[in-house]
Amino acid sequence: MELIQPKIYVTDFEVEQCLKYVETLDQIVQMYGPEQPIIIQVESPGGDLVGLFILLDALNSVPNPIYTYTTGMACSAGFALLVTGNRNGGQRIVGENAHLMVHGIQMGFGGGYSDLKDVEERVRSAKVMNEQFLKPIAKALNLQNTEELEELVRTKTKSHDLNLTAQEARDLGMVDVIGALKLIPPSPEFGLMIFD
Repeated sequence: MELIQPKIYVTDFEVEQCLKYVETLDQIVQMYGPEQPIIIQVESPGGDLVGLFILLDALNSVPNPIYTYTTGMACSAGFALLVTGNRNGGQRIVGENAHLMVHGIQMGFGGGYSDLKDVEERVRSAKVMNEQFLKPIAKALNLQNTEELEELVRTKTKSHDLNLTAQEARDLGMVDVIGALKLIPPSPEFGLMIFD
């Protein structure tokens, strides 16, 4: 049987792909047990909220230390996974040149005049989804509520996108370590090496 490396590369948040990530996560836990640290390497411009929620809920059921890590790009849903996906003593680690971006959900409306009656329900639904998306980020940043996160974005930028360097994210408490991450091959002495 081929050993699965206890590292999952997340590049896409489509639901079908996230279900594959969850399957790999389950295989890692079964193969290595609950002590093996697992790295979730996020390299993504973002994507589907439903896929993100599937992955975050799966991480909640895992006893292993979960480290989140990016070296390139963690934006939108990728940012949410990076800052909220660490579990059980794992850390949030970014490479020195990583690009990070957070914003509220984005959506569009289409259709004709007769579809306007649906707009109110779509707006209500969007508010619920936005709160569901921002709440774990605000919690990970030790903010009282999502309004504080939205205010932080507004004070740091004129647009709805908050683009951050690794150092800015660390200064704001969004990540724990700036550096490189190397997995020590699975052994009785499980571990990770963090180079900062």
